[in-house]
Amino acid sequence: MSNVKLKRVKHDGPLLLRRGGTVYQISHDVKCVVPVGIAVGMLGDAGLVVELTGEDREAISNFGANELRLIKKEFNLQGSSEEVAETLFPTKKKTKPKKKVMSKPKAETSTKFEDLVNAAKKDSLKTKKEKVVSDLEE
Repeated sequence: MSNVKLKRVKHDGPLLLRRGGTVYQISHDVKCVVPVGIAVGMLGDAGLVVELTGEDREAISNFGANELRLIKKEFNLQGSSEEVAETLFPTKKKTKPKKKVMSKPKAETSTKFEDLVNAAKKDSLKTKKEKVVSDLEE
């Protein structure tokens, strides 16, 4: 079952559409539930918002020639009714989980910060004795 509502406010009450012996009251604030076969006929209307739901997938895959022609034209699709249904409502494909790669233990790995600290310690131990020259001692 598809949801249909008006794009703009209609101040004189809901739009009454009679399709297949049933009267549908369509307004701008409440979604009207309509069978997908009837909703496909409303797809080209600029004043209506038609929302196809996941429940419509099976019905679309069983569409006849007229409904299929309308939905293909509206969504610019090609192929059979099953292909159109798959394009509009794709099924999720299960993927295999990727294997985790074992990383090195933390004791063996070092970070950039640790490398910098170690380098600074080595430099501080290698201090050179510098000769101080000043004008005051003369």
